[in-house]
Amino acid sequence: DGEYGADTFGEQSGLQIGSQDAGTDPASAPLRDVTIVGQDRPTIDGWVQILDPGVTFEGFEVTGEVFGYGLAAFEPDVTVRDVTISGVTNGLFVPSASDVLVENCTVEDYSFYGAIISGRESFGGATPTISGTTFDGASGSGAVGIGVVEAKATLKDNNITGNEFEGEDGAGISVFSGASATIRRNTIAENDDGIFVTGNTLSDNITAINNDIVNSRV
Repeated sequence: DGEYGADTFGEQSGLQIGSQDAGTDPASAPLRDVTIVGQDRPTIDGWVQILDPGVTFEGFEVTGEVFGYGLAAFEPDVTVRDVTISGVTNGLFVPSASDVLVENCTVEDYSFYGAIISGRESFGGATPTISGTTFDGASGSGAVGIGVVEAKATLKDNNITGNEFEGEDGAGISVFSGASATIRRNTIAENDDGIFVTGNTLSDNITAINNDIVNSRV
């Protein structure tokens, strides 16, 4: 409990979970494998960055952002569970980490991406699984529920709705350049495009199986 003020990112306060050597020497990070559980679902009126490997973060409401993201997981083997992210530009950001698990979360009232998984430029090796999570684009006129760029993702048992963007450019799931994805048992409803696949993807490695894709333009 307590009040926490502004930091080097400006007026928006937030939470960073990481040791002093986070990102430079993860093997020696003293916070490795720590579990943080919110009792009675406390609200973090700011952003969350997970900077050490093996962290489990569950049971919180996140209502702020930094650099346009509500929650970012930068290290491998992170689990984000039972977390609600709302009122942000982009909900989840998994830029480089392998074996990140997001499960039983809710991302709503986002104005661009519910989740973006990116191995672009200096990032690489992102192999997350997003499971049992709701992405409600209609609440914030979202563009894309889940976007995958130059990474490999498993997306299963999610509910992705209401991504209807300007000029019919919204999509439930978008798989972009250099990416591969397994898309299984999702409900993908009321989006401009249900699943959108664009140029230079690893098309031999994109599988969409047993999904309900309904009430979308395409």
